[in-house]
Amino acid sequence: MSDLAKRVLIAKTHGQLNHELPIMFYAPWEADKRELWSAWLADTKVPKALRKNLGLYIHVPYCTQVCSFCYLEKRLLDGTVPSFMDVLIDEIDHMAPLFNDTPFRTVYLGGGTPGALTVAQLDRLFTRLQDAFNVRSLAEFSLETDLPSLTEDKLRCYQAHGLTRLSVGLQNLDPSVLAQNNRLHQYDIEGKMALLEKYRFRDLNLDVIMGIPGSHLENLERTITGALSIKPTRISLYTFNPYDGYDFDYSDEAAVSELVENRRAQQALAKRLIHAAEDSGQLGEQDNLQLDDTMRLHSPLLGLGPSANNRMPFHGYYKNVDSVAYLEDSRRITGWKSNGPDEELEFHVYNSLIRSIPIDLRQSRALLNRLPSEIHAAVVDRLGDHLRFEDGRLVRNLQNDVQMHLALLRGLNVTRNNLHMIDFPESLEGLDEDRLLDVLIGY
Repeated sequence: MSDLAKRVLIAKTHGQLNHELPIMFYAPWEADKRELWSAWLADTKVPKALRKNLGLYIHVPYCTQVCSFCYLEKRLLDGTVPSFMDVLIDEIDHMAPLFNDTPFRTVYLGGGTPGALTVAQLDRLFTRLQDAFNVRSLAEFSLETDLPSLTEDKLRCYQAHGLTRLSVGLQNLDPSVLAQNNRLHQYDIEGKMALLEKYRFRDLNLDVIMGIPGSHLENLERTITGALSIKPTRISLYTFNPYDGYDFDYSDEAAVSELVENRRAQQALAKRLIHAAEDSGQLGEQDNLQLDDTMRLHSPLLGLGPSANNRMPFHGYYKNVDSVAYLEDSRRITGWKSNGPDEELEFHVYNSLIRSIPIDLRQSRALLNRLPSEIHAAVVDRLGDHLRFEDGRLVRNLQNDVQMHLALLRGLNVTRNNLHMIDFPESLEGLDEDRLLDVLIGY
């Protein structure tokens, strides 16, 4: 019989699903999102430590062009943008009164490409967010954009509203690679990079994708060298995966071997260049504080906009509907209800260890209202030899990310009990599952 954990990991990656797939942790849940947040905010049993790290995420799905490799909620800039802006502002006005003067720690605008909006639209959105929510003492205020969308007026707008972090998707700086992946490429790349040097932010992150179709060692090295030349604080590396819809033939052994070997070579080169820059102090280690908070600190997250994720620890999780449905009725959601402290602990363990984040038992006590000894016993009982205890923290032994992910799927109750809920793609039936993990899981 096939290993169910392997099949689930393959299905999750092939289907473009997040690592922290909530259906594996929560029972189906339908409710009014305003009532859900109201109940969470009023619940005195929610640990106080969780309330200190409240994040606000805004999803803007629009892009100047829809890239072939993107699996996120996105759509081309079109005539629906004005309606979207009105619906989003209405959602802000609908949810904000619940939070009264509750301070937020982070704000993150993701997409899509929020930077593709006009200056007037961006100014309207920033102004409304700052009027509606307590974002006066943010630890991080971040926005995603691409190079083609950058203008001096937009960068001045970002600075005027206090953005501290800009995340720019470079992916690859070779125009031929960009063209091959349906990405805008006929523009002044050097001029746009120069704008990032001229308008500085506390943190500048640049995204690069390894193994993207058309890329090779030479243009990847030029991309990373070019990125380093404008002195970012971080370069985030991502690995190309032939997701569902990419028309990749997994039974073509030659194509599979070429993809895997090219990707591994690019990973080795990119990591060597990045590690050298980190060791020399040219790059820092912190990236995306909001993501770090939700993974490391099990933090709550208010998500606005289509497909935005919402986390209410000890209560549950929900996701807004996609952009088409959102424009029709922004109050619709799909969600899962938490069944108690054990699920919260396992969700925290899963999200931490899959990202190589040690589990700090002293910190986890404040977040989960559990004694360190109880947390230690519960986690070791489930994952045993895959962990070691160091200085008050549980650290993973497995260095291989795929093997660690499989161990989590097999070892945690809430995943193991629900693996059968994930359908395996018919198009992959009969193919070697170890080889599929090699192809699809591009860690």
